[in-house]
Amino acid sequence: MKFSTIVTIAAVAVAVSAHSNEQEIKCGIKGFTGKSYDESKVCCEYSGNCGNLSKCTESFCKASGSSGSSKNEYKITCAEKRERNPEALKGPIHKNKECCQWSGECGDLKKCTQSYCEKDAHSSDVYKKSDFQF
Repeated sequence: MKFSTIVTIAAVAVAVSAHSNEQEIKCGIKGFTGKSYDESKVCCEYSGNCGNLSKCTESFCKASGSSGSSKNEYKITCAEKRERNPEALKGPIHKNKECCQWSGECGDLKKCTQSYCEKDAHSSDVYKKSDFQF
C-alpha cells in the first residue's frame, strides 16, 4: 500500500468518526421532553450512525418507571414546535394553533407540519389596493 493511500484511509476514518459524534444527541433535543422522558439520556439521531448507541426513539427515551402516555402529552402549539426545532417550520405560522408533536399520538389532532401550521397568504399580503385601480 502506498503512503498516500494510508493517509487517505486515515483521513476518511477521522471524518466518519467526527460525523458520527455530531449525531450523538440527548433525548430532549430530539423532542422527547416532559416528566415521562429522560431528557438527558444520550442517543443517536439516526439509526446505525453512532456505533452501538441506540437511536433516539420514544421507547429508548422513556424514563424508567414511566408507562404509557396520555393523548394530551404530545399536544403542543405550532409556536412550541418551532421553538423545539427552528428548522421545522418556515415563514409565518399560526402560533397558537394546537397540533400533535408525533403523528397518530393525539387522536384526530393533526401533526405539527409546515402545511398545517403555516398562515395562508391573503391577497392583502401580496397586492396593494392601489394595484387594482384603473
